[in-house]
Amino acid sequence: MKLRLGFGFGLLVLWLLPCGVCAQKARIFSAHRYYRVLIDSFGEDISFPFYIYNKGNAPLVLYKSRNPKGNCMVSYSHKPIMPGDSQLLVFRHGGSLPYAFKETVTLENNDSAQSNFMLTFVVDSIKNGPILMMPQTLYYFDSVPLHGHIKQDVWFYNIGNEPLLFQSMSGFGGGEFMYFINKPIMPGDSVKTQFVYTTGTPGRWERSIAVRCNDVYSETFYLRFVGVTLPIETSPPVIPK
Repeated sequence: MKLRLGFGFGLLVLWLLPCGVCAQKARIFSAHRYYRVLIDSFGEDISFPFYIYNKGNAPLVLYKSRNPKGNCMVSYSHKPIMPGDSQLLVFRHGGSLPYAFKETVTLENNDSAQSNFMLTFVVDSIKNGPILMMPQTLYYFDSVPLHGHIKQDVWFYNIGNEPLLFQSMSGFGGGEFMYFINKPIMPGDSVKTQFVYTTGTPGRWERSIAVRCNDVYSETFYLRFVGVTLPIETSPPVIPK
């Protein structure tokens, strides 16, 4: 059996402190929290690669992976992931089920905010119709200046065999796409738009976009944008002599 393709469309929340805080911490990050793995047929072994990143300023250590059912695993190198680096992991399953199924894997690690990092893998067979693929569903912005203006390209791909049509792209919590994609994406093609946002108060912020389309598997996808806005730097007070 050949593994045809796989991608994610899920949610992930990262809690990061402004860079002015000097504590050394590892921060686990994945471009997706929810992966969809499409295969030719059921009943054979499944191997799906994905990446884990360290967005912190201390080495990230993966202790072990666990699954409540015990019928799948995530294999990885036991070397620490240095700050700013990534590591390839592989989701493995025996694939004995003759139908679509979902598995959850927890990665135990030394990120104090996400020490039990959960990932979901939905395995299904390839269907006829439009299929939306997004390289990333979580976008993280580190050390954004107060009132800074963000423009982030967001790409959409149609890896199905029929035109992909968008019904809506609605933002909530502030921030929205610069323009709506009103033309169909033909099979094999891609289109980009932009997420735009002006940061407000200092601290961690989060904005989301709900994308609705005629994807053959799911009609709604969620994109999440998370950032850390720093306060305005001020000069220390002058103490008279």
